[in-house]
Amino acid sequence: MPAEKIRADNIEASILEKRFPELARELGAAELSDLAGLWPKLKPMTKLAAFKLLSPDRAIGLYELLPFEEQYFLFSGFPPASIAPLIEPLAPAARKAFTELPRWHYDRMLDLLLRQGDTASSAAPATRSRA
Repeated sequence: MPAEKIRADNIEASILEKRFPELARELGAAELSDLAGLWPKLKPMTKLAAFKLLSPDRAIGLYELLPFEEQYFLFSGFPPASIAPLIEPLAPAARKAFTELPRWHYDRMLDLLLRQGDTASSAAPATRSRA
């Protein structure tokens, strides 16, 4: 029997209820394309927390599937402090559910973001000013 598709409301509820290890397992088993499809429906803090619950390889895989705006948001939220309000009250052991992505992921995310930004700007109609 195929696994049940992950849903945005389940992710939101897991974050609110602080069921982070369980959510990390669900996110780890979900199809990245399913996650990318529901990503715009998530609240900002949920996006950051869910992204940090993914393994580094899955996080980059998801990032590659997202549109520029979502990539930019996640890139801006790269530092672990971006979810401080969520993890501050947690015991140190519970905080370990969240992955601190390695520096090379930051570089990869920046590279992908810049490439998508270049693609988006080159697709925009060019305007010329007349002197």
